Amino acid sequence: LKHTSLELLCPVSPQLPPCTVRGFMRLVLIAALFAGGVAYPSLVTSCRGWEPGGTGYMSALTLMDGTDGSCVVNTDDVPESGYVPGTTYNIKVTSSQLAIYKFHSEDGLCLGKDYPSAKASEKSFEWFAPDTDEYNVTIYALCGMGYTTLYSAEPVRLCPAGNCSGAAAYVAPAPTPAPTRAPTPTPTPAPESGSTAVVETVTDVALGETGMKLSFEGVGTDRIKFRLSLSAETWLGFGISAG
Repeated sequence: LKHTSLELLCPVSPQLPPCTVRGFMRLVLIAALFAGGVAYPSLVTSCRGWEPGGTGYMSALTLMDGTDGSCVVNTDDVPESGYVPGTTYNIKVTSSQLAIYKFHSEDGLCLGKDYPSAKASEKSFEWFAPDTDEYNVTIYALCGMGYTTLYSAEPVRLCPAGNCSGAAAYVAPAPTPAPTRAPTPTPTPAPESGSTAVVETVTDVALGETGMKLSFEGVGTDRIKFRLSLSAETWLGFGISAG
């Protein structure tokens, strides 16, 4: 699952000395390596209206501008006069570099599950035009080249034949939210009387240029609570190395 933060409660052996910030340097490095993640489109499980300069994913914090040929939506299969309602068209996403691709249409398509072994200079996606001529539909695409390189194509608006000026922007119906149950809070045990916490409380330690922050605090005399956070969704991993 993707998260913007990860919180763990770890037991500490009583034989270990009290921990300090210096003692966590190796843990910080491990966390940063795991949280770097990758930015391949195949790992993007949901779609949105991407644009150059927008918020990226994982190690690619910002979507790069694909208008130099690095990521382009090709709609040559759609007539210049506009799409014919109910017709299927092949829309290509191309790149001047070898890449894998993600495709999103405003009317609900979210396609592209290839992995790095399928890198190519282009990929074709089938788009089924709406059955009505009431809507314009915008096409979006991503092109991923590597762990930190993710381009966004310039969005392309497609309009229905004969009604480009009168068609409205497509608005997807709002999903019906599923009922959710509030989580039961886990009480944090207080330190025993007269005892000393195993570690001092430290908040928002910047992990280099990853965009991540690490916080930790002692819980009683034998546990430490860690929290990793990032300003974007990512896959967060966590590891502890002794010695």
